[in-house]
Amino acid sequence: MQGFVGAAQEARDAGFSPVIRVTGGRAVAYDTGSLVFDVAFAEPPHRMSSDYVFERCSIALVELLGSVGVRAQIGEIPGEYCPGKFSINRDGREKLVGTAQRVVRGARLISGFLHFGPVQEIRDVLLAVNARLNLAWNPETVGSLGGFGGLTPATFADSLDVALREFARGLVEEAFR
Repeated sequence: MQGFVGAAQEARDAGFSPVIRVTGGRAVAYDTGSLVFDVAFAEPPHRMSSDYVFERCSIALVELLGSVGVRAQIGEIPGEYCPGKFSINRDGREKLVGTAQRVVRGARLISGFLHFGPVQEIRDVLLAVNARLNLAWNPETVGSLGGFGGLTPATFADSLDVALREFARGLVEEAFR
């Protein structure tokens, strides 16, 4: 991709380590205020559609967020970083969760992250990286869960783990019936 070397240098200059995510997608930025998740599970012989898996995962995450008082919805925000129709957002303005997938014979990985800290440093590095990649986006779309009742990666991790296990278990049970 044109600009990749320069984009990687911009990330390094901002104190971030550039990594190519196995699930792909556009640039995202993680810091100590981020909670990253990966869920791997068996893929049935009759492959599930990626849209179906994205939708089911997004529904599970919106329900989880609702259980802790965060009103979230599914849908792409105009100008969001790493756009996707199954992004989870607040009020159609701030992206709270994005997911990506990788499918190989016999297995699927769905990955994503939630941010709980201040967003300015994330916005700054994504501005620099995306400028090098010639990708337009709106930095105001970077959201955070940090302002909701003291939510942190540490206080949310166990609930996220339970919700993602239930999501994957339900999907696999359904697929292998």
